[in-house]
Amino acid sequence: MTALSEKRNVKVGLNFARFVAGTAGVSLSGLVFSFLVSILAARALGPTAKGIVTIVLLYTTLLFTIGHLSINRAIISHAGLSRYSVRDFCGTLGFFALLMSVLLFAGFWGGYRIFPSFFITSVGPSVIFLGFLILPFFFINQLYSGILQTQNEINKLNAIIFSQAFFTFLVMAVMMGFGGLTIVRVVWAYVIANAISASLALVFALRLYPGSWHFRPSLLKGLVIDGLKLHAGVIAVIIFLKIDQLMLSRYRGASSVGFYTISVSYSELLLLVPTAIQNVFYAKISRMLAEKIDLVPKTLLVYRHNFYLLLLLSVVLALGAYPFIILFYGPAFLPSVMPFLVLLPGAFFLYWNNILTNYLVGTQKFWVISAVSVGAAILNILLNMFFIPRWDASGAAFASSITYFLVGLAYIKVFMHYGRLSPRAFWGNLRFTRDDLALYKEVFRSIFPLARRRI
Repeated sequence: MTALSEKRNVKVGLNFARFVAGTAGVSLSGLVFSFLVSILAARALGPTAKGIVTIVLLYTTLLFTIGHLSINRAIISHAGLSRYSVRDFCGTLGFFALLMSVLLFAGFWGGYRIFPSFFITSVGPSVIFLGFLILPFFFINQLYSGILQTQNEINKLNAIIFSQAFFTFLVMAVMMGFGGLTIVRVVWAYVIANAISASLALVFALRLYPGSWHFRPSLLKGLVIDGLKLHAGVIAVIIFLKIDQLMLSRYRGASSVGFYTISVSYSELLLLVPTAIQNVFYAKISRMLAEKIDLVPKTLLVYRHNFYLLLLLSVVLALGAYPFIILFYGPAFLPSVMPFLVLLPGAFFLYWNNILTNYLVGTQKFWVISAVSVGAAILNILLNMFFIPRWDASGAAFASSITYFLVGLAYIKVFMHYGRLSPRAFWGNLRFTRDDLALYKEVFRSIFPLARRRI
């Protein structure tokens, strides 16, 4: 390798790291507001009502997960093929969002009329239907964010992510000042915030790609076909990530859900690192596919740094769990500490190895992700059935932690197989090198220019 190419690789790595650092900063800001939202709701509603809100919003999330057909993942590989213009994607995905929102709402209405006992009985149907107003905004937000991501519009993507959490907090804070928070008002806050965030995604797309947007049936067909290859896995992922909350509601009641959601929310701070990395890495995949760049070395590099940062964050969260929950949520939510500590090891292992799915998505190994996820969903349901009746929220955390660990191991095995890596080559990649240290120094200098002379 020539000195010129080495210099270029360092520059590319530094630019990538800067994007990740910037995205992590925005994600951190968004997480701060998300936690403020969680704290406001928990303090105002208490464990039981907080659990009810969680279940109401979970219905919408599950319906959206079923209906989006995973075409947001297929956008990445299709954009890399360059067969359609960005305006074609904008028009086609807009049509899909409108069509699926109508069909899903109609399907839910029919399901509710036939099986009303399946849904939570602590609130009336009007609250559940209010939550479903979020559905079209979910579609617009995710699909148009996917377009911006493939076009490397990372800053605009970050603005959309931040706006959702910020406006949820803002609307909720205003409501607290005018009459306080109730279950209905909290759900309305989520509806309004998602509407604003979706509008922002549309505005960005309209400004970046003005002119006529076209609906291309052939594009939609290709997206749906590729998305469906992954869709069973995506549904299964939501099941093994969220089914414990529904099962807790059935076995133990809404208050257990309220405690458990605090544990899950706190553990999701770990997502700050892999989410920031993946948002940037996904944006690069389309270009790398078009230029036929090998994804394995890039994935290994990202995987290594994700491990270091995630491990550090895990230790910080574990040490701060008790004081954090008692300080922000109050003594009433102290039962959330133990489920979090049980959940943390599995969450760390899952979020670390989720990075490997970048390679599987980029190389269109959709069926592999689906197979792993379906197996995990089945296992998680069985484990929850066994542990929740015995250990309540801690049982749900233990079931999830076991499932997360096994899913992480499966991703490692699959990546090693398709990447043609020996165990020694794979695990040897985790060694921290001088080049890694130099990269962290350069990133720190680029973010904090005044520190350049001190390092």
